[in-house]
Amino acid sequence: MLAFILSLGPYVGKWPSPLYWLFYKVVPGFSSMRAPARWGELVFLFLAVMSAFGFVFLKEKLQRVKSAFVSKNASVLLFVLATAALFLEFLPVPIPLTAVTPKDKIPQVYRWLGEQKEDFAIVELPIYFGDDNWKEEERMYFSTFHWKKMVNGFVAFDKDYPEQAKLVQGFPNKSAIAYLKNIKVKYVIFHRDQFSESITEQVLQKTKIIKDFGNDLVLEI
Repeated sequence: MLAFILSLGPYVGKWPSPLYWLFYKVVPGFSSMRAPARWGELVFLFLAVMSAFGFVFLKEKLQRVKSAFVSKNASVLLFVLATAALFLEFLPVPIPLTAVTPKDKIPQVYRWLGEQKEDFAIVELPIYFGDDNWKEEERMYFSTFHWKKMVNGFVAFDKDYPEQAKLVQGFPNKSAIAYLKNIKVKYVIFHRDQFSESITEQVLQKTKIIKDFGNDLVLEI
């Protein structure tokens, strides 16, 4: 049960896991664990042992059944059922895949970034964190076409990233700009189709547009 709870990670849905955070704060080395789901390996190990006990229990029950065929062939019947369940578990079911954007169709802003020889950092807005952090995966893929350092990213667990992302999301307020300057960010890639018109106007009034790629704007810090 302990391994199962830890395998759920620091948050269960939107609620923090008290036990996980207790281990995180108290147990040396626990905070370095990158993928909490790996605790699930221990869960499977214990389930395998429990399944063996369950097999023996069911065999003894079947051996007491009045039917002579069932009682004499309890082990064989259980073996057949267990094998069928195993095949069902590993049944190859087609998984829908998402097509990857080819190089000739990536947004123009990323091609422009790739043409810039200077070494600098960028941040893309809106920045996603928490339950929406997975939306950063495509941006990480696009980053392989320009290889600039990024504030954005997707990780299994980073206790500091949500707070940093919330701060950056306030751009162009003074706190966000000060933070971005402090970490040497040169450009903000502003995806205005993901913001309301009022927020877009507010941002454009306080920033300088370096490049305009339609819905993707390059703003200078």
